[in-house]
Order: sequence, then C-alpha cells, then structure tokens
Amino acid sequence: SFCITGKALVQATKVGEQSFANQLTKNARQFKLEQTPLQQDVNRLLRILLLVVVFYGILLVLALWVLNLRVDLWLQALAVITGSISAGLLVFITLNYSWGAVRIGQQGGLVQQINAVESLSNVTVLCTDKTGTLTANKIRYHDALPVGIDKAALEQRLANFAASATSTNKTTEAIVEWRQGQKCKIVDEVPFTSALKWSALAFDDAANGMRGVYVLGALEMLQGRLTIDDAARQQVQAWSDAGLRVLVFAGAPDSMTLHDAQGEPALPALSLQGIISFSDELRPHLHETLEAFAKNGVKIKVISGDNPQTVSALAKQAGLPGDLTAVSGPELATMSQAEFASHAAQDTVFGRITPQQKEALVDALRGQGA
Repeated sequence: SFCITGKALVQATKVGEQSFANQLTKNARQFKLEQTPLQQDVNRLLRILLLVVVFYGILLVLALWVLNLRVDLWLQALAVITGSISAGLLVFITLNYSWGAVRIGQQGGLVQQINAVESLSNVTVLCTDKTGTLTANKIRYHDALPVGIDKAALEQRLANFAASATSTNKTTEAIVEWRQGQKCKIVDEVPFTSALKWSALAFDDAANGMRGVYVLGALEMLQGRLTIDDAARQQVQAWSDAGLRVLVFAGAPDSMTLHDAQGEPALPALSLQGIISFSDELRPHLHETLEAFAKNGVKIKVISGDNPQTVSALAKQAGLPGDLTAVSGPELATMSQAEFASHAAQDTVFGRITPQQKEALVDALRGQGA
C-alpha cells in the first residue's frame, strides 16, 4: 500500500496481495475470454458439421466393411471425411481478428482480446467520464461570488488554502495557477477523494488571517453542514447551466479538528464564504465523434463526479444528441434496485457519482443486455 496524499499514522492490517489497492489491481487484471456472437455461431456450426461428418463416417465405414473394399479406398474415404470439417473457417476468422487488432493498436487502443473488433461492433451503450474524456482536463479558475465577506478577502483565503494543502488536485492546481497564496501553518487536513468530493484544512496561522477550518467542495456533499441563501443557489444554478464546475468555500473559525474519535473525517458546522467556479474546455472534434456514435446506434451515458447540471450543460455543448435527463449519486443512493436499474437505462447524465455507483451502473446496464 502507498500513502499518496496528506499525512497519517497507519497500522497496516493487510499487506501485499491482501491490501485494498492490490485487490483492485487484481480485479482489473483478470482476463476472461468472452466469445462474440460470430464465434458462438461458428462454434455451433462446426459442432453440427462434426456430428454430420461422424454420422456419415460411420455409415461409410460400415459400407466399406460390408463390401470388403481395398485399402486405398479406405484412405480415400478417410480423406473425404476429414476434409468435410471446415478448419479453414477458423483460420480465416482468426486472421481477420488479428488484422483488426493491429488496426486498433495503430489508433492507440490497448487490445486485450483478439476478438476486440467484433466486440466493439456489438457495443450498444458507451459509458464515459466527463473530465479528461469529454473535456481536455485543462481546468481554469473562472470567478467567485463572496458571501458575507468582500471578494478580495475571499480570493486571498482561497489562494492561501490552495497553497497550504499538502495534497494537490486539478482544482487546487488551477487556483495556484490563477493566484499565488501564502503557505500557512496547518494542524489537520482531509485530502480530496472521489467519495467525499471535498477537501478541508485546519489552520493555526492568525498572522496570515487563517485560523480555523476551511473547506472546498461540492455543495451537494456539504449541504448538511452549512446553509445557503437563495441568491447563492441561483448563482450555483446559473454557473452550472453554463457548463462550469461549481464548488463552495466555507469555514468554521472556532474549530480546529477535522476528524472524529474514530479518526474518520468529520466536519463542524460551517458558514458559507463563497461560490467558486472553474471552466474546462471541450476536446477538439468531440462533436463529430459523438455524432458518429449516434449514427451507429450507440447510446452515450456520461458518468461523472461533478454536478449533474454542469455535466448536462457540457454534454449539450459537446453535441450529445437527444433529450438529456440527469440524476445525481445521492438520488440513486435512495432508490431500490429496480428503480436504480430503470434510471440506469433511461437517464443520460449521472452526476456526483461515487466509484461504487459507477460499477453498479455498468452492472445494471449489462444486466439489461447492453
């Protein structure tokens, strides 16, 4: 196991192959050869031909035995029987699969199975992320709406927050690129994870105006710890509809801890200090790519950790066809298994999705024949 962000004192209970990271890697590396419909049809045809050949072979052997024919006639009969089995068909299909695998490799694809070409031709639903897939993953600071403080103070605290974090991500890197803050003394930290969708620092640096807990994260994941007025909500909605990534910046000046007695991340009651927006440009030629999928009957589903409205807006900008319907991870978490499967099939955009929900969505789609 590896500690890649933050600081921690860890007691290892599972190491080597038993560790969580290695279990994930093991599952990802599992190879299971799944036959395509063409391979199944060819195998079925060969079995039928084999039965027919065996049946007529038995009849021919009995006829030769009864008629007491010469040895050379026996050899001729054997040649006829073995030649009736179409071995060349498998060779021809394998050669075509190999050529297809080579062409996929030339396009930068990683081919794990030789029948990848036909497997791709049978795809009916393509699940894709937003960041780095639909977008170029070039996140830029866009704007901020202060709440209860002036904009200059909000921007300085935000810059100090990003400069002080020991674990960085694309968002904090975008803040640092926009504005260089002061590296302040921190006494506790919760790094950003795809499950939490927020990061937090506890500061003890009154000299630089940074004392207490500060949090930067998704509004949906922090709503239970802070209140937000209508004006701020409208700004969140407006920026999300424009395809911007929207986060909230909040603080608790009287608190200095970010963990409970069990060591789990826990936030105090927070006061909203600002709404922060970030932009991300779409990949070039994305519209043509999505249009090509649509023409070939492939449905696109965007599964992302970002706000559903933001993802929907970007998907529309990218030219994703059809009437886009969106659902969030917290909404999916309250659904029954049947409701979950129904939304997996009907909806197009999935936002604020956890890694476990991504896997569940793919399983639900495959369970419905996708």
